[in-house]
Amino acid sequence: MISLERRDRRSPWASIAVPAVSIATAFIAGAAVLWYAGVDPLAAYAEVLSQAFGSGFGLAETAVKAIPLIFTGLAVLLPARMKLWNIGAEGQLQLGAIGAAWVALWTPLGHSAVAGPAMLLGGMAAGAAWCLVPGALRAWLSVNETITTLLMNYVALLLVDHLIYGPWKDPAGRGFPLSAT
Repeated sequence: MISLERRDRRSPWASIAVPAVSIATAFIAGAAVLWYAGVDPLAAYAEVLSQAFGSGFGLAETAVKAIPLIFTGLAVLLPARMKLWNIGAEGQLQLGAIGAAWVALWTPLGHSAVAGPAMLLGGMAAGAAWCLVPGALRAWLSVNETITTLLMNYVALLLVDHLIYGPWKDPAGRGFPLSAT
């Protein structure tokens, strides 16, 4: 019979080998999909790397997209360490974006020298308030936070859609879903 036992400590080589094998496997699986689609995988990977990191503009755009996702991943880490499963990080990110945009568009702080920190605080407050709902439901009514945070993701995405197609839509946007700059 096979049984699993928890090790007292992780071996040093496993700390390097497991992530390396995981990344290599992901690249190989992606290459297989690209090859099946008729695309040269090496050329595709080279193009992705050159576009993302080959110029100042590419590097800046990569950072613009990656930094919120990295912080969202870090925001999931703390509850996961406490065995709480926050599946709603995407919705909290969306509400954080709404909070930051609200500060930028509708308050005097958005047009001042402290716009950046004010937007950061507004985004943090909105994301935290969004997270407060499933937290309160778990604390007082024992509602599963995995389900509530997952379902609230969809509400947050629809709220963003409503705002950028509705009240916050840029009049000069020519039909594109954008808020004012």
